[in-house]
Amino acid sequence: MFGILICVFGFIIGSLILFWIIRSAINDSNLNTHLQELKNELVELKQELKSLKK
Repeated sequence: MFGILICVFGFIIGSLILFWIIRSAINDSNLNTHLQELKNELVELKQELKSLKK
């Protein structure tokens, strides 16, 4: 059960990072904006993980 949860979150985080890399490669001038967006997405993922643990 816990392994499945790790796989799901690993896939979500991996796809978000891949998506962010592709977007930043397309539009490199807004790198700080992309970093801020990625940070916000990571905060959201942490909150989701905490709610799943309860």
